[in-house]
Formats: sequence, structure tokens, C-alpha cells
Amino acid sequence: MQLSARIQATIEMLDIFFSLKLPLDIIMAKFFKHNKWIGVSDRRAIAEFSFSIFRNFEKMKLLTANITTNFGRFYVLTFLKVEEKWSTDKIAEAFCGRRYAPSQLTMFERQFINSIDNRYKEFPSHVKYNYSEWLQPYLQKSFSESELANEML
Repeated sequence: MQLSARIQATIEMLDIFFSLKLPLDIIMAKFFKHNKWIGVSDRRAIAEFSFSIFRNFEKMKLLTANITTNFGRFYVLTFLKVEEKWSTDKIAEAFCGRRYAPSQLTMFERQFINSIDNRYKEFPSHVKYNYSEWLQPYLQKSFSESELANEML
């Protein structure tokens, strides 16, 4: 399976996650059961990619806050640009529209990818350390900023 096909499978899985609101591991198990043609090494790569996105969920959520559709696709685009440090051209190569690959990038998606770098110079604590925003007041009571950094990393 090519990299672009793994990316497309991840997008499909994330779209199911956002529509059903079930735990990712349950969706992943059902997704792989439904797509038996996906081999073991590809399943591992898709699972690792999906969980990597979720380990950065708060950052992805913040950076895609204005997006109202295609959440899976935009989370993947954001992850590739921010965490994997892919260039827009490299992302466009993976989103080539060939068989099993994600469809080609739209002009809006290209603009979105290019604007990500300018969005935030410094992320809020809950995004930087990837915890839900509602925990912020409780953690601030218990930890100083430097203690929080040590505990969360």
C-alpha cells in the first residue's frame, strides 16, 4: 500500500470517528474488519498515524477551528504540515487524486495549509501539553507553569 493510500484510509477512519463520536480504538477495529484487504503492516502504519494525530488532538482542534466539514481531511492536512513538517508540495504529491489516494488539494486547502504557520507563535498550555481546556483551572491550582511542563512531558 502506498503512502497516499494509507493517508486516505486514515482520513476515512477519522471521518467515521467525527460522525459517530465513538472511541477511536472501536472505530479502528470495525474499520479494519470491514477492510480486510489492508495488510498487517499497513494496518500498523494507519493505526500509528491515527493515534499520532490524536496525541496532538487539542492542537489540531485549535488550528482547524474554522473548518465546518471534512474534519478528517483537515486534521490530516494540519498534522502533516505542523507535526511532520511537510511542505505544501509534498502534501500535494500525497493528495494526488490517483486510485486509493486522497483527492487533489483544492485552492482553499492550499491556502489553509500555507496559512497554518502564521496562526500561532505560542500555543496555550492546554494545547501545548494536549489536555482538555476545562482542566486548565484545576492544573493551574496544582502546578506552576514549569512544574506543569515537567509533569506533562
